[in-house]
Amino acid sequence: MSFLILNWSEVSVSLNQGIITAAIDTPSSDTSTQQGSQNVYTYFSPTDSIATISASNYFNQAIPNTVMWSVQPGDMIFVEGSDYNQILEVATVVLPADGSSGTITTEVWGNSSLVEAQTTTTISNDQLLALYDTPIQLVPAQGNGTFIVFDRCVISYHYLTAQTTDGGAIGVQYGSTDHAGGTAASSTLAAATLNGFTGNALAELIPVGVAALDTALENIGLYLNTATQDFATGAGSLVVTTYYRVMTPG
Repeated sequence: MSFLILNWSEVSVSLNQGIITAAIDTPSSDTSTQQGSQNVYTYFSPTDSIATISASNYFNQAIPNTVMWSVQPGDMIFVEGSDYNQILEVATVVLPADGSSGTITTEVWGNSSLVEAQTTTTISNDQLLALYDTPIQLVPAQGNGTFIVFDRCVISYHYLTAQTTDGGAIGVQYGSTDHAGGTAASSTLAAATLNGFTGNALAELIPVGVAALDTALENIGLYLNTATQDFATGAGSLVVTTYYRVMTPG
């Protein structure tokens, strides 16, 4: 979980790089204007998520090398993280005074991730039977100011020896509140449907309209939970593939 200089590349080659504020002196007044254009960079990490890379001061680890001296506010960084792709904009740069201290902060550029991302989560039999009291994380929170747009999920039920009983409707929600207490993000899989499976099965959950205070949605992860009560008996397990996008609300 650290910046890798070997995975960093500058794309822009123009001599007119970086947005600067230029002073313009005239006989009647002194004014200033912004000139130039953004530098463009690319960065790749096979291990760090977009939430980690876009967190404050991730790129501070570039300080000991020339990256720190070339990056300017407004520059664009095309990032491929371990989970999905994103464009970041450099927000602030404080150059090191002694060669070792300084900061680079970034923010998500635009309103949405470049592509739909996905995660795969395996839910054991013990976790399935305890889902009412212990929701399972499908997608982690993506950072301050971000909102996860749930697109759909596919539940693969792996049947083993006995059917489930009791339980409640299974759905995806925002946050880890138990007993289906979070804001619903998806349709649900009825308990009667799951309990009726006598072999391996598939189910798809689709998005539902979401309306809640931003404190219940921004920088909040997606969780699988069940309503009413825990499932009893049964020996099966689940594999849940979740498709989602990340945006920064206006």
